[in-house]
Order: sequence, then structure tokens, then C-alpha cells
Amino acid sequence: MRSVEVAAAAIFAAMASALTIFPIKIPSAWGMNLDLIGIPWLLCWMIFGVRPALLSVAISGVVVSFVGRGLWVGALAKIAATLWLIVVPEALRKLAKLERKAFLFKKGMAGLSFALGTAVRCVVMFFLNLYVFCPLYLGMSPQQILEAFGNFLGFQGWLGFFVLISVWNIMQSVLDIGVSWPVGAGTVKAFGIKAGS
Repeated sequence: MRSVEVAAAAIFAAMASALTIFPIKIPSAWGMNLDLIGIPWLLCWMIFGVRPALLSVAISGVVVSFVGRGLWVGALAKIAATLWLIVVPEALRKLAKLERKAFLFKKGMAGLSFALGTAVRCVVMFFLNLYVFCPLYLGMSPQQILEAFGNFLGFQGWLGFFVLISVWNIMQSVLDIGVSWPVGAGTVKAFGIKAGS
């Protein structure tokens, strides 16, 4: 990995860490808040490549883990959710044998890859929230979590909780991608940045 990529990873990690410790919360439906934490990681991937982006995610996780219990649980959940918006599009880009710049400007393919990444995110986060993150943060068993949060939009039990997690993750993905995609693609185009690793 080149020194410029390591430096970029550190800069975007600092941005994500700052947004975790001092979050900018955007109110949404049902009392849930959206945030901007994942945007620096997505920008790092779009501009510099997957290895700097993954390094940026790792650095952020280490930094936030020293801050406090609630924050590190939330940071790990954010990492687990956002990674799929990097890993899935990157995998499809490589399968299509496209440079990152070309991929970002193929709106149909890039849009499909982000949609697939969001779908994977919803499924993974359903299980992780039910069995890992909510029990760690709330001190509740999976059964207690379903009883407390499983009634959503007319759905009950695990299905209600899945719909709840999916709605929130879809809204968060739309925000993450809606900001990072035009900014990342515009930066690559404006500065003629060659696709990273």
C-alpha cells in the first residue's frame, strides 16, 4: 500500500471517529436517528480503493474502542453495517473488470451493487442486532428484544424486528450513498484520480 493511501486511510478514519464521538444526528421516522459516520469510509473506497478503505474502518474501530462501552458497541455495529456497501460493490466491480472511475459512472451497475449491498446489510444486521449488539448494549436476551421491538408496522415477532432493522438500514444506506457517491465520483473526475487498489 502506498504512503498516500495510508495517509488517506488515516484522514478518513479521523473523520469517521470524530463523527462517532461527536455525532451529527439526523432525526428520521419512529424516533430513530441517521448519522454521517459511514460516509468517510465510502469516500475513501471510491477515491483511493478498497485496501485504504478497510484500513480506515479498522483504524476507526480501534480509536473508538478506547472511548467507552456504548460508543464501541455502536461503532462495531456501524462498521458491520457499512462494510457491505464497500465489499459488495467492490466484488461486482472486479467481476465486471472495471476500473473504479468507470464503475462509479456506470449508474445502473453501481446503483445495483449498492442495492445488493444494502440488502445484505439488512439481513446481516438483523441477526447481529438480535443476537450480539442489542444484547450487549441493552442487556436484554433475544426473546426480550423481540418482545420489546418486534411489533412494527403491523408485523410481529422476528418479522417485525426484521422490518424495523431493514427500514432503518435502508434509510441509512440511502443517506450514505446519496452523499458519498456524487462527492466521490465528482472528486475522482475532477482530479483525474486513477482507480486505487
